[in-house]
Amino acid sequence: MRSMVCVPAQRTRDALRRVAFIFAFCVAPFAQAGNNAAPDDVSAKAVDSAVRQAPAPSMRQMLKAATNSTAADDASQGNLRRLLDSATRANAPRVFAALQPAATVSLIASTSSGDQIFADGFDRPCGALGNSCGSASDCCSMTCSANTCINASGSIGCHADSDICSAASDCCSGQCDLTGASGGICKPLSDIVATSCAVEGEPCSASGACCSQLCASVPGGGMACQAPSGCNVTHDLCSVDAACCGGTGGSVHCSTIGGTNPAEGLCSNPTGCKPNGSLCGGASGKDCCSGNADNVNSCGPDLVGVNRCHSLVCVASGQACASSADCCNDLPCVPNSSGTLVCASTSCMPAAAACTTNADCCGGLQCSIAPGALGGTCVN
Repeated sequence: MRSMVCVPAQRTRDALRRVAFIFAFCVAPFAQAGNNAAPDDVSAKAVDSAVRQAPAPSMRQMLKAATNSTAADDASQGNLRRLLDSATRANAPRVFAALQPAATVSLIASTSSGDQIFADGFDRPCGALGNSCGSASDCCSMTCSANTCINASGSIGCHADSDICSAASDCCSGQCDLTGASGGICKPLSDIVATSCAVEGEPCSASGACCSQLCASVPGGGMACQAPSGCNVTHDLCSVDAACCGGTGGSVHCSTIGGTNPAEGLCSNPTGCKPNGSLCGGASGKDCCSGNADNVNSCGPDLVGVNRCHSLVCVASGQACASSADCCNDLPCVPNSSGTLVCASTSCMPAAAACTTNADCCGGLQCSIAPGALGGTCVN
């Protein structure tokens, strides 16, 4: 996940004002010589007024050049020199045109960072889907194919943090900032709440980084965190208590995240022993509620190999389950017509059938799930 450094608006204005006055008193006198320009004090006032009225959100790139390093920082000084040189070479009598907020930000962006300033006003720390790339790190999706950024979770999957969106359902975080006029940006959950793992759909390189503990290759995409089999695990997105492992009449709740729109939450840690479906492993398997009374390890792999707390006796087709680890013969654990998780009657789910993870679906199909939902549908 990428984070962006936020600096108080006053520091932003001060940084811009310092650069503006370099233009006003070091460059403008020479650029305007012989052109009957307005007196320096008038120009300086105009510049200062423009700086004061500049909107704070469009100043992030200037901060990277002017406030992220000391005055002795060679890279920062080099950025300012390039800014001054570009303005004087282009058209000296119009030097102050470069001081308009949008033009200044665009110039800084092109010389001091890889961020992209879009027409809709969004400042992305990475390349959005469809943009050109030279390596995976150029893309928000961390997936570069044929020099183009593609979606890590495939053509039907959700979009990664900071990637482009038109609705909340486009984003793995479930949050799309639509402040811009012609597009949106997927807002990272880490901007709203402390997180310890990546939710399903987000790009990954190892399973340990995912809340579901499952990072896998996606057809037509790259490596992405997969939804867990059955119920949603601790720290994963949720919309209601019942979506979480142990959330039905148990000690686990879907803890609403303040400031989210639409409202969503994260599955809480269980109180006491771990209910069926919870992540487990090794000796901690004895913490599973199902084996706790007998002090036995009731922790074992589900159909994708992730260790989950499960029933001591396997569950037959049509009976309630928390994950595929409960089901006999490695059957999928999927929602029935009433939304209750049950062991399926077939080893894989066909197109248009219910699913909870890609592994539930028959070959070539993917499970399309809305962020935080308990289940979805197998689709091509």
